Amino acid sequence: MKKKNGVSRGLRNHNPLNIRKSATRWLGMSELQDDGAFVSFVSNAWGYRAAFRVLRTYMVKYGLKNIEDIVSRWAPPKENHTRAYIETVSKLSGIGSRVNLYVTNKEDMVKVVMAMAQVENGVAANKWEVEEGYRLAFGF
Repeated sequence: MKKKNGVSRGLRNHNPLNIRKSATRWLGMSELQDDGAFVSFVSNAWGYRAAFRVLRTYMVKYGLKNIEDIVSRWAPPKENHTRAYIETVSKLSGIGSRVNLYVTNKEDMVKVVMAMAQVENGVAANKWEVEEGYRLAFGF
């Protein structure tokens, strides 16, 4: 988590889970993409929307169903201290690392994304922004 003027890169980019740039044209992307590695969004809610969509892909397409599996792909050991990330997300969310998650369970998904955002940025996530991201992602 790199900070500039006391603000993490993820929050500066309105990309709280630090989604890397790719060919994907996300809804809510900022017109100006001035970070060389990570996507910038117009608001944190749009950044959370993208994160929820990535997690949905992990769950549906790749069969990753729990915090351990999801974080192992999200924050691989070659770049992160993955075990600590998993344990922290599990502790902060109150959900066991091997408990199956369901994308339709808003309460659990919001808890997990809030915990991941805290790991990524070093500060607690704004629950309203995370819930708005969920609504933008799934319509409810």
